[in-house]
Amino acid sequence: MSQKTIPLLFLLCCSGWIRAQQSAVSAGGNAAAANGSVSYSIGQVCYINASSTTSSVNQGVQQPYEFFVITSIYVPDPAPELSVYPNPVRDFVTLNYSGAITAGLKYNLFDQLGNLIATQSITTPQTEIRMDQLAMASYMLQIVATDKTIKTFQIIKNF
Repeated sequence: MSQKTIPLLFLLCCSGWIRAQQSAVSAGGNAAAANGSVSYSIGQVCYINASSTTSSVNQGVQQPYEFFVITSIYVPDPAPELSVYPNPVRDFVTLNYSGAITAGLKYNLFDQLGNLIATQSITTPQTEIRMDQLAMASYMLQIVATDKTIKTFQIIKNF
């Protein structure tokens, strides 16, 4: 065996232990220009969570701490104020609705594929929506009044 073959065999044997960072992301790509290029990712939704009774550590660099209002299609008169918290969510989110609660007011919770996960009538100004049994992912919370969408929120469950 030549001296050039030994380092090559060693490298091949050790390559099974060496791993690059991996992540499941919702989007990403490469941006290139004359001066260089960069790879980017958007929406890391899958990662490992290591926790104990006193602390918690999440793998990855993207740690979402906010949610965004995606759309506002129908605004009843007078316009209600809607808020959803906390984000990221662990067990449940609280939906605050300030306005006259009328018949036909409800929420719809959808997964990333658009599947309806939960729906319920909104009968009080504060509604808790359980998410503890759901997987770590991004969800859409749609607020509907008489079959017209008032607002849609993006909620991130990462615990």
